[in-house]
Amino acid sequence: AIKALWSADSNLLGQTGTGKTYSALAVCRTLEDHWSFWYFPAWCATILDPERRRGALEDAHADRLLVLDDFGAEYLKAGGLVETFVDELVWTREGNRLPTILTTNLTPEGLRARITDRIVDRLNTWGRLVQVVGPSLRPGAEP
Repeated sequence: AIKALWSADSNLLGQTGTGKTYSALAVCRTLEDHWSFWYFPAWCATILDPERRRGALEDAHADRLLVLDDFGAEYLKAGGLVETFVDELVWTREGNRLPTILTTNLTPEGLRARITDRIVDRLNTWGRLVQVVGPSLRPGAEP
């Protein structure tokens, strides 16, 4: 499963606690360096800060592997600055054929409603949507 995630860009969709983040980190751990793991709402806050924006964008554009965890948990204003930077990021990484993994609790329909058609189209043709199903694997979670 880890090899399959690394071999192509993946978008992991599913309920909380199903192992999406764990799987994405397992892929990162197969690499020695040149990967970034971002909690997506934190990345959005970073790019909204003019003093930290440039470094966050440069790293996200250049790292060998980028994981954006909890995509869709951020505040995203339609047509706003974050949406513009997300579009730029997806376009740049696709154009440079840099592997990217997104994790989200959104359904495929929820993902389409959350981001622009342009980004959805790129995510669908450049990567694949992987539904992660099952109960929460976290200790103490209700079955």
